[in-house]
Amino acid sequence: MRIGGNKEKYMIRLGILHSVMRMEEKLILQSLKKRRVGFISLNPRSIALNADNNSIQKLTLVLNREISQTRAELILEYFNKKGIRTINSSQATRLCNNKALCTWELQNAHIPVPKTVVVFSKDEAIVEAKKIGYSIVAKPVIGSWGRLLAKIDNQNTLESILEHKEALHNPSHSIFYLQKYIEKPGRDIRVLMIGDEPVAAMYRKSDHWITNTARGAVPKKLKLNNDLINFTKRVVNVLNTDIAGIDIVETDSGYQVLEVNSSVEFHGLQSVTDINITDRIIDYLLLCAK
Repeated sequence: MRIGGNKEKYMIRLGILHSVMRMEEKLILQSLKKRRVGFISLNPRSIALNADNNSIQKLTLVLNREISQTRAELILEYFNKKGIRTINSSQATRLCNNKALCTWELQNAHIPVPKTVVVFSKDEAIVEAKKIGYSIVAKPVIGSWGRLLAKIDNQNTLESILEHKEALHNPSHSIFYLQKYIEKPGRDIRVLMIGDEPVAAMYRKSDHWITNTARGAVPKKLKLNNDLINFTKRVVNVLNTDIAGIDIVETDSGYQVLEVNSSVEFHGLQSVTDINITDRIIDYLLLCAK
């Protein structure tokens, strides 16, 4: 398809993968229409992945905004195997979505993360928690928005939480991702990366130990400094992401990565920066489509 404005013309077959319309998806679609960039909305509930899906094969680029991580990973894998570039790639998305895989990848690259262990039984969890030292945080291996996190201060609490998880008889709850609790200075840091460049950053301030904006943390403007720029560039170069949100905690020994988001929400960050994040995303899509 040929799309473009009076001064620009783009040859691009762009798909936007999403099943819900959050603020970010609305902003992206509005910007695409304003800039006269043609696109197709791809709802996973209406997609059939088969060998002869000609309509999908005509795409050259897909931006993932799907809220279901499981669906997104599978669909992106299909697209990539068909030679369709996705942002992010299926591999980068899988690394970011799975906290264990992401942690190991960063550790292998000597990028600081809190002490972390993954175990598969309550008994082993108790042993390893003692080695890490309380307090610890138990997290689901896959999940977002600060959900299902538990700060654990002693063995009795750990045993109770693990017993509850085991009683659910869900395979995902029999994987225990335990991480050393890092005392925050009432905030953590979110940096938005597009390509290998940090575009904007913010503090997420909260009196609660969970500092996700989805849990009520307040965004505050943060000016990027050279240390933060260099640190975040290392992270995305290891994970090979195109667009990502990096969550960082400040410690006495420097920055540590808490997690990396592959389909990042940015309305909170947009509220504290003068940079038009949506336009930067569209610029990057057009660059990748050339």
